[in-house]
Amino acid sequence: MPVHVEVHGAAQIARKFANTGARAVMWQREMEAETSRVIVPAAAAASPVFTGALRGSWRGSALSTGIAFGGTAGSSLQYAPPIESGRRAGAPQPPPGALDAWVSSHLGRGVSAFVVGRAIARRGIPPKRPLGHAVDATLPERLVMRAALMRRLIVDS
Repeated sequence: MPVHVEVHGAAQIARKFANTGARAVMWQREMEAETSRVIVPAAAAASPVFTGALRGSWRGSALSTGIAFGGTAGSSLQYAPPIESGRRAGAPQPPPGALDAWVSSHLGRGVSAFVVGRAIARRGIPPKRPLGHAVDATLPERLVMRAALMRRLIVDS
């Protein structure tokens, strides 16, 4: 479940400067660097650890549209969305085999992954929100970075 960070008004800022193309590229690179440098490590640190796969799967990238530049951060792992957002009670049971390794290591070999999956379907899972907490926790740092970038854009023009 990716979290998108957008800065609206980037087109107006870019028009104000003479070298629009170069400035747009610089803004995009800065947003990607901000996402990778600040949000991704914070999300990794806040992630629950079993194998470490979730901690190592967080990635950031830049986005650019005609009116806004921004960055996105997320994980491509299948179980990242339920960890981030939780799972509502009554949702379908997790796919067969998805819980085998976790159940055998945490609950022992005698416990059925099917039974655990059925319990998850009935009761749900509360959200852990590692990415959401990372976005919230890094807001002050990201605002300082954006202010510095804006100063540089204005001074360099």
